[in-house]
Formats: sequence, C-alpha cells, structure tokens
Amino acid sequence: ATDLVRHLRNTPSLPPYNAAAVRDVAAEIRTLFDALRADLAAAGGQAGLSDPAVAAGVLVRHRAIQRNKRCVLAYLVARTRRIESLRWTTSAAPASSLPLSPAELDYAAAYARIVAELGAAEGLDLGAALEPPGDLFVEVRVRRECGEVVTGSGSVVRLRRGSAHWVRRSDVEGLVRQG
Repeated sequence: ATDLVRHLRNTPSLPPYNAAAVRDVAAEIRTLFDALRADLAAAGGQAGLSDPAVAAGVLVRHRAIQRNKRCVLAYLVARTRRIESLRWTTSAAPASSLPLSPAELDYAAAYARIVAELGAAEGLDLGAALEPPGDLFVEVRVRRECGEVVTGSGSVVRLRRGSAHWVRRSDVEGLVRQG
C-alpha cells in the first residue's frame, strides 16, 4: 500500500493510474477483515477480547486495515489534486491522452465544467493570468499548423507553421497555455 503513495510522490508528473495495485490493496483489506472476524468469532465475540493474545491480534489487523485504507485514500487524493492543478495550468479539462482512469476523466471533465459555470455565473475568466499583462498585444510564433482560429474579438487568424502574428493577449492566452 505504501508503494502506491511512494511512487506517486517520487514522480513529478502524473503517472498512469495503478488499478492493479489498488485492487491488490482492497483484496488485502478484505483478507485482513475476514481474519479479524474469524478471530472474534473463535474467541466468542467481544467477550473474548479479555484475552490479551486475541485482543492484540484484533488490534494489529484493525490497524493494518486502517493503514491500507489511508494509503489508498492518500493516493487517490494526491491524484485528484494533480488533476485539479492541471485544470488551472492548462485552463482546460485534461486531455484523454493523459494517464487517467475513466473515473478520473469523468472527474476532470466535471471539475472543468463546474469551474466554467462558476466563471460564467460571476462573469469572470477564471483561466486568465492573475497578474495584469505588460502589453496588450503579443507576438505569437506558430510551431505547428493549426489552421484558422477565430479569436474572442471576432477576428480570424490563420496559424501556419513558421508564421508570426501580433494578436491581442486576451485572444490567445488560452491557446498559448494549451501549447
């Protein structure tokens, strides 16, 4: 169980979701719980906890179950936080090319939708930079062919590979953040 958290902590980017390890930990929790129940049944229920050997065995198994649950929850929360931070750094829902589980893709899309709805309700662009821009226009150099892009101000810009354009910062800020 600690390997899940350790691997995620030592990886700067978001590693693929480790479903096999999560299933293994869940199976271990079920095994520990079944053994704990069997120990209690063999000892005669809670009355058998007066025997120090039985009480110690129950306590050790219970603590192991709690530890495994905490490790899996820490793994899932850390992944969730990284998915949320991707939304704020790219100003869009994470692409399906990222190593996310189907449930994480659904979460990322729902999170992006909620942020967009909040921004629309308040009349704010929550993906905009927090610092005011230094210049109203920026030079954009196109690295790959993107075709025609309609900007927020309504103008059409043809983005051909190798070309450079002076455009309003607000029109291309989201595109630049996305790469």
